[in-house]
Amino acid sequence: MKKQSMKVTKAIIRNKLTGITVAMLIFANASTAQTRAVAVREPLIGTATVKHIGNPQGSVVFQVQYDNVTGDRFSLTIKDEDGATLYQDVYADKKFDKKFQLPQGEANKIKFVIKGLRTNHIQTFEVNTNTRTIEEVAVKRVS
Repeated sequence: MKKQSMKVTKAIIRNKLTGITVAMLIFANASTAQTRAVAVREPLIGTATVKHIGNPQGSVVFQVQYDNVTGDRFSLTIKDEDGATLYQDVYADKKFDKKFQLPQGEANKIKFVIKGLRTNHIQTFEVNTNTRTIEEVAVKRVS
């Protein structure tokens, strides 16, 4: 009886170890596949920023910066809310930094589109230029 219970115990342990080993192999393969998928991803080449930097004399000024590490040619297009092109030019600067002054109130939404001409990678920024006037009145008791 003791021999039979030992055989059963060994069989149970062997089955559990086999199950654990199979689970570990599956997990190891899954994590390897996941690592491979991440390694294949290509990093974004050049990232752009668009910042609002002021409203001088009835206009709106935006600063566009683009870190073009490779120095590839790219186009910059500024469009209004109807899709009409307000500005378009092609550059190849590695450290692009330019300010654009646009008339205030002409368009409520402006799109800045930067497109790599070699890679066709597109970065789009949509800017809402609604202007609101807030009038604040404060009443203070003096006596």
